[in-house]
Amino acid sequence: MHQPRQIVVATDFSDPAEVAVDRAIEWARHFDAALHITHVFALPVPAIGVYDFAIPESGIREAREAALKRLEQAAEKAVKAGVRTHTHLVSTPTETGISEVAREVGADLIVVGTHGHTGLKHVLLGSVAERVVRHAPCSVMVVRHED
Repeated sequence: MHQPRQIVVATDFSDPAEVAVDRAIEWARHFDAALHITHVFALPVPAIGVYDFAIPESGIREAREAALKRLEQAAEKAVKAGVRTHTHLVSTPTETGISEVAREVGADLIVVGTHGHTGLKHVLLGSVAERVVRHAPCSVMVVRHED
């Protein structure tokens, strides 16, 4: 097995993402790899335009600060486990943002969680994990969250 040196883990701070972060920390520790914890900060801009409603700049700033704080909390957990850790907050579509970080850091592996939606829910919501796989410059490990 190829030993990863740079691992990117994507998080949206959901339960499935937390499982993926925990698994990525384990792998980074096992392989002595650097871990890049990545969050895509995306606001639904098209929906805003439809309703002619603008989110106040202060609301965007507060949401961004909250995301940075959550990233730092995840990083602290990784550092406590003895893992070299970096955080990335990107503002592009999720699948391309994760792939861009992976390219920038020369990632050998991307780790993402999945909600495991099937059927109509999957059709309506799509799968971020599937889109990441399609755009990824390296292997992708999809970690399933068991309910």
